[in-house]
Amino acid sequence: SSGINAEWPLRPGTHSAKELHGHLFCQPCYDTKEISVCGACKKPIEGRAVSAVGKKWHPEHFVCAHCERPFAGERFFENKGLAYCETHYRYLFGDPCFYCCHSIKNTEVSQFGKSWCSDHFMCHGCDAQLKINNIKFLEIDLQPFCKKCYTKLPDEYKKRLKKYADLLKKKKVPTATLR
Repeated sequence: SSGINAEWPLRPGTHSAKELHGHLFCQPCYDTKEISVCGACKKPIEGRAVSAVGKKWHPEHFVCAHCERPFAGERFFENKGLAYCETHYRYLFGDPCFYCCHSIKNTEVSQFGKSWCSDHFMCHGCDAQLKINNIKFLEIDLQPFCKKCYTKLPDEYKKRLKKYADLLKKKKVPTATLR
C-alpha cells in the first residue's frame, strides 16, 4: 500500500483517509509514513513534537520516568534512555554534572552549589580545565573563570563585581574568592 492518489474516491475528512504530501492514505499506511511516532503512546504525532533521548514525543507525554511530571520546557537528565526531572535524577543516581548532565562517575568537583565531573570543571571564558588545588579561579554569575579570563573582562564590569562583593561582605554573606 504505497498511497492513493487524488483520483481515488475517498476525500480527506472521510472515515479513515489521511492526507500526507498531497496523497491520501488509509490509517495503517499513513501511520508508517514520515510521521513521527510518540515514544510513550506509540501513536503518530501530528503537531508539535519534542525530540529527546533519541525519540519523538507528544509534548504532554514527555515526562519524568519516575514521577511522570511533564517537563514543559524544563531541564531534564537522561539515564539509560530514560528522562528524569532533576529531583528524581539526584535521588536515584546522585548529582549530575552541570556540564554534561550525566551521573558523576569519577572525581566530583563541587563549587557554587553545583557539581561537575573533574574533567568538565572548566573556565567559562576559555574552556581551560581547572584543577581545584593548583589553578586560581573566580566565581562570576555562579560560573568558574580562570584568572586570565577575569583580567580580560571590561574594567567597568570588574568594578561592579568588586562593588557587589564588598556589599556582600558588609552584610556578612559568604562570597567566592580567588582560590
